[in-house]
Amino acid sequence: MRLKNNDKYIYHGTNIGAAISMQHSGKMHSISASKKISFTSDYKVARYYSIMKGHRPVILRIIRTEDFKLEDKFEKNNGFEWVTLREIPVNEIEVETKDGWIPLKSWDFIDNKVLEMKYLKSYKLFESNNKKIYYHGRDTKRRPYNGDYIYLTDNMGFAATFSDMKKLYTYTLNFSENEIFSLTNIEHRKLLKDNIDKYAYNSIVESSDIEMDWSALNNIENDEFESGEDLLQSLGFKGVKLRERPTIYSILVFEEKNVDLVNTIDLTTPKMIDFMGKWFENPGFNVI
Repeated sequence: MRLKNNDKYIYHGTNIGAAISMQHSGKMHSISASKKISFTSDYKVARYYSIMKGHRPVILRIIRTEDFKLEDKFEKNNGFEWVTLREIPVNEIEVETKDGWIPLKSWDFIDNKVLEMKYLKSYKLFESNNKKIYYHGRDTKRRPYNGDYIYLTDNMGFAATFSDMKKLYTYTLNFSENEIFSLTNIEHRKLLKDNIDKYAYNSIVESSDIEMDWSALNNIENDEFESGEDLLQSLGFKGVKLRERPTIYSILVFEEKNVDLVNTIDLTTPKMIDFMGKWFENPGFNVI
C-alpha cells in the first residue's frame, strides 16, 4: 500500500446540516469523545462517508497542515486517514459545488450558489477594526428612552425587529467585555454579593440561572444606591448583560459615550431584505 504522505488537500465527507452549522459557528469541531477530526487523502472515501451521513451529502477539503497526523490504524484504512485535535476555522475549508471548489463561507446551500453578499462588507455588519459589532434597533422617528444609556444586542434580528425592519444601528464598545457585569462571571458575582443584602443576592441568583433579567436588576440596591444601574456603575462597570429571551441577550450600556457608532443601515433596500430573509431562515447567518 502506498502511503499518500505528500497530498496537498485532504477531504471530509459530511452532510448539508453539518456544513451549515460550520458556517454559523465559524469552525469545524469534533463531537466525538476522542476530540479528533478525521480527513482522508482519498476523495472517493470522503464521498462514500458523505453519502452514508444522510440527506444531501457534502464534501469538504482543506490544505493539510502540520497538526494533522496519520491515524494509527491507517494500514486498515484505504482512505489514508489524517486526524487533528485542532478546531478548524471555516476560512480554511472549501466545499465541492456545481461551480467547483468554493470557500465554505461563500456558498449558499439554500439557493445552491455563491453568496452575493460582498457588498455587505462595507456595512461592517459583524466586525469593525477587529472589534465585535453590537446592534441597536429603534423607532426611526423617535428615541424610545431618555438619558444617556443605550441598549445593544449581539442578535441582529432581535435589534432589527425593534425598528420594524427599517433601520439598524451598529456599534462597537470602547471598553473591555470584562466591564460588562455578568452573573456568569465568578468575580462579578462575588463583587455583587459583597455589596447587596444577602437575601436580595440569593433571590437574584436563584431566579437567574444564566444572566439576570429585568426583574432581577430591579432587586439590586443597598443603603447608598437605590438603582441597580447606579450601584453597578459605582463598582466600575460600564454595562450589564441581561436575558431578554431564552437564547437572546442584551447589554444595557450605562452611558452612550462609551460606545462608538459604526454604521446606520437601511433595512428596506432589496439587498438587505434578501440578507435579513436569509438571517431569519438561519438565525445567526453571518456569511459574507
